[in-house]
Amino acid sequence: MGPVRTPWALAAAVTAAVCLTACATGEQHAFGGQFIKQGRPVMDYGGPPPPNVAELRQQTNKVRKAVAPTPTRAQLGATIENTDPRLGAALLLELVAPTAESSLQVAQEYRRLNVPDAAYGRLKRA
Repeated sequence: MGPVRTPWALAAAVTAAVCLTACATGEQHAFGGQFIKQGRPVMDYGGPPPPNVAELRQQTNKVRKAVAPTPTRAQLGATIENTDPRLGAALLLELVAPTAESSLQVAQEYRRLNVPDAAYGRLKRA
């Protein structure tokens, strides 16, 4: 820095040095610290009371479970169940009404499509 030429510049430099030194000490003697106290507020401005943390967590977990997508099986490409409408209808019927007749119908559809292992599994289930 060059020489200080006016008294105002000297005062500004001294003030800046004092302020920066006070900040560097790490002590916080803020003006508001004299008036702000931790704890229960003196006045109540109305409105709902703050929520209980445990209840809030329970509600949040309920919402997360309700909104979370259900895990599904990963399917690579088209499957025979998705492409054949007769097999899809038989599987849907078996899902809605799980009877021996519906399992037999699914087994017949798998046999028609030449998938013997799936047909055998449905026959055992029937």
